[in-house]
Amino acid sequence: TMKYPTLIRNFLLILAVALVIFYLPACKKKVPALAPLAHPGYHQQSLGASAIDLLRPEKFSSVTVEIQYMPGAAPHQQTIERLDTFLQTHLNKPDGIFIKVEEVPAASKQSLNKDDIVRLEQNHRKHFAHNRNLPVYILISNGTHSEKTILGMAYRNTSVVLFGGAIRQLSDGKNILTKAELETSVLLHEIGHLLDLGNPKASAFSSRSGKGRHNHCANEMCLMFWKTETHNKATIMRKGRVPQLDENCRRELEAMGGKRNTTVPVTVFPLFLSGF
Repeated sequence: TMKYPTLIRNFLLILAVALVIFYLPACKKKVPALAPLAHPGYHQQSLGASAIDLLRPEKFSSVTVEIQYMPGAAPHQQTIERLDTFLQTHLNKPDGIFIKVEEVPAASKQSLNKDDIVRLEQNHRKHFAHNRNLPVYILISNGTHSEKTILGMAYRNTSVVLFGGAIRQLSDGKNILTKAELETSVLLHEIGHLLDLGNPKASAFSSRSGKGRHNHCANEMCLMFWKTETHNKATIMRKGRVPQLDENCRRELEAMGGKRNTTVPVTVFPLFLSGF
């Protein structure tokens, strides 16, 4: 005959096995898929390649603007506010548009070319395409472009540089734009290039045809006007001329999936020797 303690021990063992068998299926919960990793390679495409992604919500429902500036080149608050207004006006992003600003170390030299800018971005950029958020990178250097005449440049699908030293030198004089006004003008012009404005292959509107320089608008009253590179410095830098995106540029953004706006509350300022 089986002793009483042995019987109890066997009963407990059988009970334990039964409990394991009963609860095991409940423990086999589906492990959630990992979120997509940040994708630096996405940001190495040609200028204008992300215009649709920036304007439309299907692939990316939010945008983060990462502004990094070198010592002495911090963006004016007015510039940040008008950038936000411009983006909120034209980008279709239901989950929001976010702007982050931080200082980075100065470059080892004052005069920078495109290759220098690309290396600086590789060293400092923190935000990359991730889940449904699409970042834009803006670097404000405290120096100048190696060609001296360039104030800003959009050089990849989500990358812009402003040459703060040159902007500072050309602003705040008598009858001349303030630093905030010039900085805002150049920045919004370059954002326009990220949105593929001025690309004659992408446009179906008349202001791109015939008279416009490569990647620029032919309408001299438009933010994206091209001929400012050849205008007299004293004329183009005078206060009082306040261009916006013209109707064709606005229609172009809407046609690519941007917001439809009956009014455009953005006020921007004249361009002078803006980038290409």
